Amino acid sequence: MSPQSLGFGWLTLTGAAAVILGTEWAFPNIAPVQPVWGVLCQASMLGLVYFLFRFLYTFFGDPTRFYLRLMHGVMAATLVLVWLAKTVLGDSPGPYFFGGMWVMGILTLDWLLSLPARGGRRPAVTLFLLFSLSVALATTRWIDGFGPVGWVRVPLAAAGMSILLIGLIWSLLQRFDELRRQRDRLNASLTEQVAQKSAELERSYAALAQQDRTRTILQERQRIMLDLHDGIGGHLVNTLAYMENSGQRDPVLQNAIEDALRDMGLMIDSLSIEDDIPVMLGMIRDRLEPLLVRHQSRFEWQVDGDTRLDDQTPSDVLALMRIVQEAITNAVKHSGATIVTVASEDRAIRISDNGIGFDVNGNTKAATSDGGFGLRGMRQRAGDIGIDLQIVSSADGTTVAMQW
Repeated sequence: MSPQSLGFGWLTLTGAAAVILGTEWAFPNIAPVQPVWGVLCQASMLGLVYFLFRFLYTFFGDPTRFYLRLMHGVMAATLVLVWLAKTVLGDSPGPYFFGGMWVMGILTLDWLLSLPARGGRRPAVTLFLLFSLSVALATTRWIDGFGPVGWVRVPLAAAGMSILLIGLIWSLLQRFDELRRQRDRLNASLTEQVAQKSAELERSYAALAQQDRTRTILQERQRIMLDLHDGIGGHLVNTLAYMENSGQRDPVLQNAIEDALRDMGLMIDSLSIEDDIPVMLGMIRDRLEPLLVRHQSRFEWQVDGDTRLDDQTPSDVLALMRIVQEAITNAVKHSGATIVTVASEDRAIRISDNGIGFDVNGNTKAATSDGGFGLRGMRQRAGDIGIDLQIVSSADGTTVAMQW
């Protein structure tokens, strides 16, 4: 805080008035006796209390200005009474100066008591006690000068000036301690705010970095999708069209090309819609529907919209969809099924058909020699993504159940 905001200018005037009165009281034989000095001493009586009040008023603050108005009123009344005493009544103005000083001192004490508490305590309790003692000691000077002779045996007014000085020092130390506490609280608050802002910035940078990575991944996926669609996909479609148009159909080669196209479509779907299992199942249905129609078969769809793997990734979902696609393709091509049922729950997918069934163990052995496709490939993918694969087949049909 600036010296002006602490009221040090009023404190300087308070000290000047105290020096004048202290000189008059402590060294009455040395001090000048001219009328100007007498008027200056009397004015210093009022000025001492007024300047002290203004210093404390600025130091502690008081937005009401009620006591400041009272103080001005008492000063004005004191000056009027002093003027009347000298010009009209012919009386000594000393008692009026002392009386005005005493009333102003009482107002200062009352104002100290009216200050609001700060931090759960009143800021001027000790200061009030010291100033009360100073006013009481100064009152003995008034009684000694204007009261009955012999009432005051010990001159105590000078001690009151010392108590006043102690009170001023106490108020300064108390204020500086409060400012130190405010500084410590401010530093702690700033440190906490800096830590919070730093954490927010780190989270923002991490989010921006994640957005950049996501954007890069999406761009790369888009490029791979276009390459698959326009490159390999285009070649496979052209080859299939050539076989159909030339009349040189090879059923084995045609089925292989169609399987490759469906598998490539599944890969493209997984790149475009990421890891939504129900949507992926719907894409598989759309792509395999022509195959079922060609084999006089149809779907029964019982898919729940909440199916999700634990900590799933797009590659996990792609592996799961390959198992589903393989199960549906096998049911249509090899079992002679007319109905393929696809059902899903929160943590399970089941594909069943009404085909002729097969020997699961026998087919597993056979699948080992076909390059890793078929049941062997399904079980390997299931193990890679950590799900349980159960295949049950009989004369009434086959069920492929995946649970996790």
